[in-house]
Amino acid sequence: MTELKHTLDDLCTNLLITSTCNAGCSWCIANDYMKQQKSIKYMSDENFEKFYAMLSKDKLAQVNILGGEPSLHPRALGFGKKISELGIPVGFSTNGFWNKDFRKEFEHLDYPIDFEVTFLGSKGYTSQKRDQIIRTFEQLKGHSVSLGLILASSKDTYKEHLDIAEKYGFDLRWAIMEPTCQTGQTEGYKAQDRLKGIGKLAIRIVKEANERGIETWADLTVPYCAIEDKDRHLFQRDENDIQYKCPPFFDISTNLKIWRCLPMAPNETPSLTDFSSFREAYNKINKIKKPYTSEGVFHECGSCDKLETTCSGGPAIAKKLDKNDSTKIQILPIKRRS
Repeated sequence: MTELKHTLDDLCTNLLITSTCNAGCSWCIANDYMKQQKSIKYMSDENFEKFYAMLSKDKLAQVNILGGEPSLHPRALGFGKKISELGIPVGFSTNGFWNKDFRKEFEHLDYPIDFEVTFLGSKGYTSQKRDQIIRTFEQLKGHSVSLGLILASSKDTYKEHLDIAEKYGFDLRWAIMEPTCQTGQTEGYKAQDRLKGIGKLAIRIVKEANERGIETWADLTVPYCAIEDKDRHLFQRDENDIQYKCPPFFDISTNLKIWRCLPMAPNETPSLTDFSSFREAYNKINKIKKPYTSEGVFHECGSCDKLETTCSGGPAIAKKLDKNDSTKIQILPIKRRS
């Protein structure tokens, strides 16, 4: 593990197989998608087969199965198996609130999946919900699992996450909370000094995790200024991953509509079936986000020599909210193939 620098060969997709969830977290970046997108509740077999047909010809570095909550889909693990049989790694991001049908099917899982379970800490759940997620941790013991920790402020607690990760043999996946159109700007992107405070917390977490034999990785992108130069050596070793620039990926919804990143999903968006390959689709929709690539969230970004070359300058949605600009992201004309 290290500081990640991606190329188009690393292209991944997030396959959103549901547009519904059983958790109801107010801060989730999928809320805008679930509320605003005119999307079917579950991906149909027909739409999955269209995705799979393209995948068979145009291999990806990884397919991450998401939602909503993907475990609610009755074919979730079946979809994952077909993807895995192509030799493509499968990720599965879940809240851990599995129903009895999914738990039963999971017991017969016969292919590798990289699970990511976002955990809010015991205080974030009712006793019933906490019992559910602990039961999921027990089932996941022995599998490839990352325990998700969302950092919303520099005062967040994390000891319980380390205890659980150590107990069950999980990695720790941490991320700085990103804003959505519904929640508005989050603490870490209101000012650079607040982001740096969260960055210092992240470093404490990484150091303590490594002392306990827990590997870590930073999901999403971390602005370069969040990490002090004296601490960057932590991400030049084998235990920890970080990325300062947005990696090559895009989201595919239940109805095969696509966008560059979920919080920026516009109301009108192209379909995967408009393209002959994943790379063609990525190159086209990546242009939608391009107006934001030369900007940073903070005014300090304007004088930073890392912007664009090393750092994305923060999430595009934070830049959009900061400008209160709903017109900047526009869909480019798509020529539909006959």
